[in-house]
Amino acid sequence: MQANVKIEKQIQSLLQNTIILDRRYLDDEQLERGEQFQILDEIFALDVRDAEIKELSSHFAPMFRGGHPVHLSLYGKTGTGKTVTMLYYLNMLQAICRKKKIDMMYIHLDLSTPKPCFRVLNDLACYLDASKRYKKGISLDELMGKIEEKMEGYRGYFIIFVDEIDHVRRDLDSFLKFLVKRLPQTVTLKLVLVFTSNASTGWRTSTPESSPF
Repeated sequence: MQANVKIEKQIQSLLQNTIILDRRYLDDEQLERGEQFQILDEIFALDVRDAEIKELSSHFAPMFRGGHPVHLSLYGKTGTGKTVTMLYYLNMLQAICRKKKIDMMYIHLDLSTPKPCFRVLNDLACYLDASKRYKKGISLDELMGKIEEKMEGYRGYFIIFVDEIDHVRRDLDSFLKFLVKRLPQTVTLKLVLVFTSNASTGWRTSTPESSPF
């Protein structure tokens, strides 16, 4: 038997007898967000993450009696599912709030790639449609002011999900002070901050609560 025929038959045999139909599902980062949520639907239905979901539900439950949840920080090693689980939960939470006619919106600031404080705040301002994309020509304080001015028009609950908070390079203290201290004093909405990190120490303020994931 010629080598090319033998190889082709071997490949066909392996494809017919494989137990893995789609290798993308071995790495959720290769999946679209909708596919990730679809998998989580099945996982949560089997109570695989029941403890984590119950903890998140306990944290956000005050929203449904007019209360104000405190800030939340989640930490865990890379690949433990912090990001996709939190996004899935926030998506479900928003749907429940909409059903109960509770004003709620959330923004996801993805810091998987490290960025300086200015870039992160500029990302937030762009999400809010509060400013254009800047490279220079505007101060950090002016950028903060644009965010405050835009958010003043919102009502209800506003959740800012900062993913990999420890990846804020340069002026991390300024970033945290703005979100945790300054911003809540200048807006009338109920601001809730959610931080995730691979590191359990070294970046947290005293304000956010912390829980393992």
